Amino acid sequence: MLIRIVTIIIFLSFPIISYSALIQTDWLIAPGIVEEGVITRDTSTSLEWLSLERMLGRPIDSVSSWMSDGYLKGWRFAEEDEVVGLLVNFGFPGYDYSLNGSHSDPELIDSSINILTSYLGDTVSSVSSGNVQYSGVIGVIEGQEEELNGFTAYTISINGNIEYVHYGSSCCVEDPIINSTTSYFLVRETPSPVPIPAAIWLFGSGLIGLVGYSRRKKA
Repeated sequence: MLIRIVTIIIFLSFPIISYSALIQTDWLIAPGIVEEGVITRDTSTSLEWLSLERMLGRPIDSVSSWMSDGYLKGWRFAEEDEVVGLLVNFGFPGYDYSLNGSHSDPELIDSSINILTSYLGDTVSSVSSGNVQYSGVIGVIEGQEEELNGFTAYTISINGNIEYVHYGSSCCVEDPIINSTTSYFLVRETPSPVPIPAAIWLFGSGLIGLVGYSRRKKA
């Protein structure tokens, strides 16, 4: 009977578990060289994302060279579906659109952009002027050939009111060396941890085994 009760307790615990999280971590560039809080780890995909502010305005040739054999070795350009998946975790809807402020979604997007930029940085705020404020990100993603493929998520507010929202992929973006608001969505894989439910099952099955062993020993 005791074994059965322990099993029920273990499985009833599953619904209250969070299966993914976004965690800000430090970047160990080289032994003794650490940049604090510039990496966001998505535990649902085991991907780490580099702050867009870190590579803001860097020329594409330099970034590609650093990824090939430099301090960005191990990093790569993110795929579009990976970027969409990350932004959905920040609260964005999973579709592309451009809208003016009369639509109800800009408030949702604005809230999500505030969360996004708190993790990955803001690449467009520098062009704000007076009562016109920009907030969000523009970044190069995988797929560049003759033109750079990119993904954008930003709002334009006038006197505190959201007037324009853009969220989604673009056919092309300007080279960051030309446009200072463009950066790069860079990711790298991390070793996959034991999934939380699996870890709990391992713990639970071990606990059940110990209970069973104890009962047999008493018998």
